[in-house]
Amino acid sequence: MKRITMITAPNCAYCKKAKYLIRRIVAKEPKYKPVHIEEIDINEADRRNLTADLFPAFYIENEKIFEGYLTIDKLAGIMDRALRETPAETEK
Repeated sequence: MKRITMITAPNCAYCKKAKYLIRRIVAKEPKYKPVHIEEIDINEADRRNLTADLFPAFYIENEKIFEGYLTIDKLAGIMDRALRETPAETEK
């Protein structure tokens, strides 16, 4: 499983909703329990050279895969992708 990073902004309503959706999908779908989403703020993202134009923004490893208004289906897609891909698969 690959690492997911979520970049958030202060006072971001979409970020607050994303956090709720993460809790909800993990509670309802047992397959997502092992998925860890690291939450970082804009300042930490800058230190890691991760960019975002819209929030929340999601990275798998160092690849931006989504930013902006999140739905439960989009979140499931992000989590499925992280579960599907292991670091060893991408190194081949």
